[in-house]
Amino acid sequence: MRTNNLFNINRFGLLIRQNLIHNYKLISLSLAGLCGGIFILLFLVQTANDFRGWQHDELFGTFMFLFIAVGIIYTGTSFPGLRTREKSFSFLLNPVSAFEKYVFEFLSRIVLFIIVMPIIFWLVYLTEGFFAELIIPDYDFVPVSFLWNGFSEIEPAEYYGWVVMLVTSLTLLIFNIPFTGATIFTKYPLLKTLFAIAVIFFFHAFLIFFFVEILNFKDYGHSHMSILGIKDAFGALKFFTIYSIIVNAGLIATAYLKLKEKEV
Repeated sequence: MRTNNLFNINRFGLLIRQNLIHNYKLISLSLAGLCGGIFILLFLVQTANDFRGWQHDELFGTFMFLFIAVGIIYTGTSFPGLRTREKSFSFLLNPVSAFEKYVFEFLSRIVLFIIVMPIIFWLVYLTEGFFAELIIPDYDFVPVSFLWNGFSEIEPAEYYGWVVMLVTSLTLLIFNIPFTGATIFTKYPLLKTLFAIAVIFFFHAFLIFFFVEILNFKDYGHSHMSILGIKDAFGALKFFTIYSIIVNAGLIATAYLKLKEKEV
């Protein structure tokens, strides 16, 4: 394989086919287990609420809990071929480029999950609702949307694009962090990544406390002074959106470089 042969669509297609052939049983069992787990959780929540019917906020909260929890676990176990010495030889010697391996994992672990998980949740939600209606005589199942409707309430209009970018970037960031951790840590990557996240979170919390409380930056809120280029709420929105995009880009580059480093 030539060193400048970064990506070949035919070779990438063979990589997808290879993974499907080798892992179709695991994929099937995982999907069945996920659907079963969601079904049981929804039914237990319904039981606890005496089958009074779902409210939008309840369903949205349940979906977000599952979306984030399952997504972190799934992306945190990326690159399974790097976990043991025996599997590493097979993974690293696979005649495809490091970029193709990275793109495959990124698409299957992050992009595909973000697309497929809401569809699975909606189908299981409908199945559980009709099942509950079948066995509970007094229960009438009326489907409600589980999607976030906050975009329709964004005002003024100039905020809309930035809010969409921020939500999209933060969603990607939630999964990008454990995904990158899977390329950095060989043993127990998810646990080590979660520990690193906790350290980073408390560091940022300390910085916010330091600037707001100790340096009294909160007193500048009624002035025309600029702090880190932020003058108002719109400036803060733009700052954190750009910041999250930069962090995502840094994580993507780090994950790829770490994978490429292991092949050297």
